[in-house]
Amino acid sequence: MGKLTPYDSMAAERAAPQGLPKQRRLLYQLLLIMLSIALLPLIITGLNLMKINKEFLENELLLLHTQLANDTAEKVAIRFENVVNELKIASESQGLASSLDIFQRRRLLLFYLERYPSILSLSVLNKNGQEDVQAYRTLIKTNKANPLNESHDIGVKHAIKGESYIGDTYIASDIPYPLLAVYLPIKNEAGQIINVLKADVSLKEISIPVERVGIRKDGFGYLVNRKGQLISHRDKEKVKLQENMSDVEIVGKYLAIGKTGGAVPFKDKDGREMLGAYASVRNLGWGVIVQEPKSDAYLSVKLMTRTTTMWGILTIIIVSIMAVVFSNRISIPIQRLVESTLSIAKGNFKEKINITSKNEIGQLAHTFNYMAERLDEYSQDMRELFVSTIKSLAAAIDTKDPYTHGHSERVASISTMIAKELGLPPQEVERVYIAALLHDVGKIGIDDHLLKKGTGITEDEYNNIIKQHPVLGASIMAPIKQLQKIIPGAKYHHERFDGRGYPEGLAGKDIPLLARIIAIADTYDAMTSERPYQKAMNQLSVIGKIKEWSGSRFDPDIVTAFISAIEKERRSNA
Repeated sequence: MGKLTPYDSMAAERAAPQGLPKQRRLLYQLLLIMLSIALLPLIITGLNLMKINKEFLENELLLLHTQLANDTAEKVAIRFENVVNELKIASESQGLASSLDIFQRRRLLLFYLERYPSILSLSVLNKNGQEDVQAYRTLIKTNKANPLNESHDIGVKHAIKGESYIGDTYIASDIPYPLLAVYLPIKNEAGQIINVLKADVSLKEISIPVERVGIRKDGFGYLVNRKGQLISHRDKEKVKLQENMSDVEIVGKYLAIGKTGGAVPFKDKDGREMLGAYASVRNLGWGVIVQEPKSDAYLSVKLMTRTTTMWGILTIIIVSIMAVVFSNRISIPIQRLVESTLSIAKGNFKEKINITSKNEIGQLAHTFNYMAERLDEYSQDMRELFVSTIKSLAAAIDTKDPYTHGHSERVASISTMIAKELGLPPQEVERVYIAALLHDVGKIGIDDHLLKKGTGITEDEYNNIIKQHPVLGASIMAPIKQLQKIIPGAKYHHERFDGRGYPEGLAGKDIPLLARIIAIADTYDAMTSERPYQKAMNQLSVIGKIKEWSGSRFDPDIVTAFISAIEKERRSNA
């Protein structure tokens, strides 16, 4: 019958815990606690440091960008002032040389061109703006649409009034750098304005401070005029095209405000996140812009974040290892205790909890082992009582009919063989055994004289009394809680696979498995036993009949298992 007895099967079903709460392993809880203790301070400290560092960095960026923009704007202003001062000297010399002829005055202009490389051409204009004397380092080719042509008259008018005039920047086709036209009054010794000095100035030297701006990896500076057009930039092609930068947020802000501002976030024309500052060039209205990618500016914050993350991961690994080591010393014994306790609860009272700890868990394990020993003793007593009761009841049923003596035991034995051949689990095999022992318990409610009449039973007695014994058996067992899963086997063992059986006419797989097994075992024993209404048949003949009834009276799968089990039994007894 296997290791489990009928009583064990009943006890296991009764004791198996139902709806256990979802497990939250102690290991995970300890791990979470240790990680929280280790990581929370690290995370809070890291976040605070990053916040402090970011604020400090933003202040430093504000100072750096603003200072750099201001310094560069001042250098540009000084360089331009130097050029203007050079032009004033040239203007004064032309006033003093007004009595000289044209060739001498032109030679004087050439002297200043050679002395000051930023000046590309010098012209002495009359009050109508026409050239009287010219000196060119390089012939400047312009077009009619050039700002030089548009602002020429304005520059002459300002100079005649005694004012210096600085025109808009412009590009000449043969000069790689932007140019600027400057107009100055020429006065004689009496202080009267007699002519106008016009100079075309290259911004090459003036732009050098801007081109030298470099901030970390990709930071740089550029210079725009009053219209937002590039005067100086590291990309010379953009300067040559006088690219308009007014749609860049920081340039637009400069053009709107017209004064220094620092460390503002913005996006450049390529959509990159940038940080920068702007400053106005004194007396010119030009703007110096210094900028760098935001990612470079906050590189130190990134590095600190990366370092904090790295240490956090390292801490997690170390703490996890420590948590696993320490918590295992607690959780593993507890897990063993749980597993052994569940085994005991399912009726395996031989289970021993093997925990050698000398702490409270070890004491608890020792107590459980002691309890299991006492339960095992009690279980043995109850097991013997249960088995004896079932067998006595089966024997009492069989004694009501002298021709069925030992029938229930034999049916139970055959049913068990079939169940094992089907590969049912031990618990189900035991259920089959109990159901087979009690399959005829309903005969207790039938008068003995009817059971002993044999062939003398009328059709009415057979249909209305004898055929009711499965239902009577189910009624007898119904109040017993431990036998609820046994009842279907006893109640339906006279059902047929084709639906022509009794008491309910069930068919196919609707017939409980226990009943389909017992039906074959009951038929086999009845046909191979001596009865008043029939003689015992040969075993092989009975097997042949059962094969014939496969699919009609019996489940074909059960028939196959039955024949295989009988064959194994025959070989083992040979």
